[in-house]
Amino acid sequence: MKVASILKAKGASVATTSPATSVFTVTWELKQKGIGALVVSGDGSTVLGLISERDIVRGLTEHGPKLLALPASRVMSSPVHQKTASRR
Repeated sequence: MKVASILKAKGASVATTSPATSVFTVTWELKQKGIGALVVSGDGSTVLGLISERDIVRGLTEHGPKLLALPASRVMSSPVHQKTASRR
C-alpha cells in the first residue's frame, strides 16, 4: 500500500491538541476519533510534540491515576523528528 492510498482513505487532516489539554481529555479525543495519537501544538501550525497511547501508558506507570489531570505537555514525546523524503 502506498502513502497516497492511505492519505486518500484517511484524509489529509491531522488531529491536534493544545499542550495544556488534560490527559483525560486527550484520552477521550483518542477514543472518539478512533486514533492512537495527537499532534501537540500551541498555535495549530508548530509541532511541539506528539501524545500517543504509548505515552499515556508510560505516564500511568510514573504518575498513577493523577496522570489524568496533568497537561499533555507533561507526558508527550518531544522533540518530534521529521523524516524528509529523499529524491530519486
